[in-house]
Amino acid sequence: MSMIGEVIVMETKVYFVRHAESPYTAGMERSRGISEKGKQDACKVKETLMSEDIEILISSPYERAILTIKGLAIELNKDIIVEEDLRERQLAGEEFTIPKEEFLTRRDEYMRTGIFRFRAANPANKLRKGLRVYLTG
Repeated sequence: MSMIGEVIVMETKVYFVRHAESPYTAGMERSRGISEKGKQDACKVKETLMSEDIEILISSPYERAILTIKGLAIELNKDIIVEEDLRERQLAGEEFTIPKEEFLTRRDEYMRTGIFRFRAANPANKLRKGLRVYLTG
C-alpha cells in the first residue's frame, strides 16, 4: 500500500506457477503426481516465493499443481484453495485417453507454438473466470 497525494493505492501481485514436471500416465490426468525432478523444482518454487509476502495460495484441482506449492503452503502455514476453473485444458482423462506418443506430440507442439488447440475450451477464459472471484471479492 502506498499514497499518491491523498489517495491510498493498493497493490496486488499475482504469481503464476506452472506445475512441476509430472510423468504422463494415461487416464490419470487429475491425480498424477510429480517426478523426482518435479520435487526438486517444487523446492525451488518454495525457496523463491518464501520471501514474497504471499497471503493466499490458489491451485487447480490437479494433484501435480497442488504438490508443486504444497511445501510453500506448509512453510507459510496457509491452506491451498482449490479452484476448479484453474484446471488445464483437458488432454486426456478418465472419460477418454490418448496414446502416450500422441499426447507428448500434442503437448510439445503446444509448448513450442502456444496456439495448438486441444479438446477443451479457451484456457484464458477459464483462468479469468477462476481468478475473478479472488481478485474482486
